[in-house]
Amino acid sequence: MRVRFFFYFIASNKFTLLTVSVTGKTFNSQRELDYARSLSREVDGGHINLGLPIPYIKQSIQNIDPPLPYKFGFDFESVFSFNIFIYLLNVMIILFVVFLVPKSIAKALNGQR
Repeated sequence: MRVRFFFYFIASNKFTLLTVSVTGKTFNSQRELDYARSLSREVDGGHINLGLPIPYIKQSIQNIDPPLPYKFGFDFESVFSFNIFIYLLNVMIILFVVFLVPKSIAKALNGQR
């Protein structure tokens, strides 16, 4: 049981880290990038939020001038902040929703037969 939980916990960590690539933003033109920079500067200081279900990484979009089209995803050098507590909360949410709930439902359905 402990080994299985440890496996689920490691898988949840990997899944949580992969959500950063899903929550990136693609810019196809310089106009879109400039608009996002001006908008994000007003809203949260020029950062985009990455991670699911609760964003746990703030990455700067002000410091780089990429070739377009460009997808802002996880870039270690542009990370403004990383919230470890939100990250661990995300791991627990994914662990519960993706692994433990289906297992409990399957166990309940097998017990009804």
